[in-house]
Amino acid sequence: MTRKTYRIISVLLLIACMLTVTTASASEIVPYASDQIDAYDGNAISCGNGKLAIEFSIEGTGIMKKLGSSEITIYEKYGKDGWMIAKAFTEKDDGMTVSATNSYGTTMYFNGIKGTQYKVVITVFATDYDNVKDSRTVTRYVTA
Repeated sequence: MTRKTYRIISVLLLIACMLTVTTASASEIVPYASDQIDAYDGNAISCGNGKLAIEFSIEGTGIMKKLGSSEITIYEKYGKDGWMIAKAFTEKDDGMTVSATNSYGTTMYFNGIKGTQYKVVITVFATDYDNVKDSRTVTRYVTA
């Protein structure tokens, strides 16, 4: 085959590949942004001797009526595949929420058992002044 034939075949293959690529229209895109939450994070860190530090932070899209963590549940490894609740913090506990601000972060502490594995489920939320609430959950695993 000649060079010209190879070029034609290459161009045709390129066009065929380009035709198989689909583009998403605006109506097909699922919005993942939140009207209340701009950023969030959570972590669980072993401090030694069984003590865990559970950190969370949340940033609202503006000044929020209330924001923070609605719940932190700490599960202790039970048997081979099981988990049992060792401790649960709620938004009624001191330090879990604040009002009339755009961001918040803090650390909650838990005294566990040294060498034990824990699963920490942190749920953060933001409530705007229209009383619309949005929340996100982060799960972390840590050995005390």
